[in-house]
Amino acid sequence: MTVEDFRLQERSLGRLEAVAHGAPQGMVIDSLQLTHPDSVFRMSGLWRGGAQSETNAELNLNVLDAGKFLARFGYVNALKRGRADIQGNATWIGSPADFAFDTLAGQLDFRARSGQFLKIDPGVGKLLGVLSLQSLPRRLSFDFRDIFNEGYAFDDISATLRIARGVVYSDDFKMRGPAAKVNMSGLADLNQESVQLRVKVIPKLSEGVAVAGALFGGPLAGVGALAAQKLLRDPIEEAISQEYMVTGAWQSPDVKKLTKAKTQASEP
Repeated sequence: MTVEDFRLQERSLGRLEAVAHGAPQGMVIDSLQLTHPDSVFRMSGLWRGGAQSETNAELNLNVLDAGKFLARFGYVNALKRGRADIQGNATWIGSPADFAFDTLAGQLDFRARSGQFLKIDPGVGKLLGVLSLQSLPRRLSFDFRDIFNEGYAFDDISATLRIARGVVYSDDFKMRGPAAKVNMSGLADLNQESVQLRVKVIPKLSEGVAVAGALFGGPLAGVGALAAQKLLRDPIEEAISQEYMVTGAWQSPDVKKLTKAKTQASEP
């Protein structure tokens, strides 16, 4: 089956190509592909009909322009550029068209690169606004809002996402950018639109910052500064890092800064 302009609830999803066949256990989806200028979505799996109708699927989403992709689903001006790949397995109650967060379960590997979060209206961006850390408060020594509020640019994002009944868990969500590194762990409830996240922000020291310049002088300045910076950058970045607990509704989460004492006490 081929549909040149497949639409769902008046939204264009692109060119649909699907091959399926019947089997004793239900309908086998040999291949389903949605091709759009901003993305390519592929799926295969099994739809079990009857009273206990359920869809089991292997998914692969290749996003060529994440900003345009999000705009197509109502998140205009949330992201600039960016490429992303999502692949894994998922299960939900009902047919493939009955996809819903409240019955969703599975595991997805997420990778994104070369994009920038824009200044997001929390009433529109919601979860994106939380993940882009635009709700972080001002610190006493370092104002991380300067990094995130006006649009955090990232080199790469990676995470393993485990999903159970619409609740997404991750203990390895990592964002890397020229201004800061961010590590997150916790959960996002897609049904209740709430989060419980622990966030660690590590400002990055530029390769060009002559941290060791004050330590070495004379003819050894060049070599000494480079070597010392390699040795000192990680512990210095760690020393000026900060951790937060982010909890509550996506639209207005509660953000609490953790003290170094609490952070160290909680580490194994």
